[in-house]
Amino acid sequence: MSTTSQRIRLGFIEARRNPESHGPTFLGHLKKRLGQCVARPDFFQENWRSLALLTRNLPSAEQLKARYPALHTHVLIGESVLDATLENSVREALAFLSVGAQEVEPMPIWREHLHLLVPSPDSGGSYYQHATLMKALYEVNRTSYDRILNEWKTAHRRRRNLWKEMANLKLPDLDR
Repeated sequence: MSTTSQRIRLGFIEARRNPESHGPTFLGHLKKRLGQCVARPDFFQENWRSLALLTRNLPSAEQLKARYPALHTHVLIGESVLDATLENSVREALAFLSVGAQEVEPMPIWREHLHLLVPSPDSGGSYYQHATLMKALYEVNRTSYDRILNEWKTAHRRRRNLWKEMANLKLPDLDR
């Protein structure tokens, strides 16, 4: 866990314990960290799991899940799911502190930087992972999806299993 993630979690605990004095400080700190995610791609890459935790526990999470199902399933949930009790605690604390879309809007960050999480087909691993991340990217940022897809059409045109997995997910514009 990164130092930033630890600070946010500690601030979160303090804000929940004493919302009048620590709530505004926590929200200010959270907004600052989200701003760093927007401005610094390296910061986003180091802290995207914390952003996923926040995003999936916001009051607007159900609407995001309905609008971006692949993002929800393959990025926000992924392997980083906490114990159900802890997830409920985070959700309750966010609701208690009235943290919503007015205070925190994570989707611009996902739109700007999700492409950084899509590994190159040269990197190894399962082509299923590549395909599911491309599906999430397609939902969130069609321009980035098209750019990566066009690069892959040239550089990775012979990777049949990659294209098969992407076709299985019904991704558009796969003709090479």
